[in-house]
Amino acid sequence: MDRKTYTAELASLRELRTGITAAEKQVAAAQKELDKLTAQRARRVAGLAGYEGAKADAVAKASGLSVGDVVRIAPLLDPTPR
Repeated sequence: MDRKTYTAELASLRELRTGITAAEKQVAAAQKELDKLTAQRARRVAGLAGYEGAKADAVAKASGLSVGDVVRIAPLLDPTPR
């Protein structure tokens, strides 16, 4: 590798670094939005547990969670016998 190639590779590497930094910012923003929506879903699932006729499988299907995840959020919806 000669000096000219080395310098060109360094410049290319800086451009790549800039692209990575921008992508990391986008991912962080998307993660923040995902966390917000996930917390909102958990609050709604917990709120549904207050309804006497609520069933974990119906809540799971509507929320896109597994029955186990719903029961972790809202233990009152546990379908197993006590």
